[in-house]
Amino acid sequence: MTHTEDDSITCPRCGNRQPEDTNCHRCGLLFSKWQGSASVFAEIEDTELGNMLITMWTDLEKHFSDEAKHRAFMEVCSQYGVVDICASLYRMRVVANPDDEMAKEQQAKIVTLVQQQLAIAGSESTNSTKRVARVVYWTVGILFSLAFLGASFWLLQNINSMWQR
Repeated sequence: MTHTEDDSITCPRCGNRQPEDTNCHRCGLLFSKWQGSASVFAEIEDTELGNMLITMWTDLEKHFSDEAKHRAFMEVCSQYGVVDICASLYRMRVVANPDDEMAKEQQAKIVTLVQQQLAIAGSESTNSTKRVARVVYWTVGILFSLAFLGASFWLLQNINSMWQR
């Protein structure tokens, strides 16, 4: 959280600027509980992935102008499905330093990445929906055909028994 001269505070999570208080009025963050980037890694910190991401982010912060390190970090986050962690780290960086153009650029790339992932997921969902619809149509068609054949057979049996009387 960032304090300013006019006794206002900027939330480190969402960037909301407000009068000083114990929690953020927008996102509800308790400032006393805020741990910075450590809180972002809290759920995965004792895992192999968590250790790898912490190491990569620490190195990235030391060489923040290195585009290749940003790309590698985003690829790993995307590959392991933790783009939210990546986004949180860059968002915290922008909140702490609103003039950080590299962090803003990386945030924009994350948004594009997530949009692409959602578009792919949406098209996969549409394809699977079409597949399910085809299976349902074929199943219903086969059931109607069987019902028609059964009714025809029953009708033929009854007609034959009527002719024999």
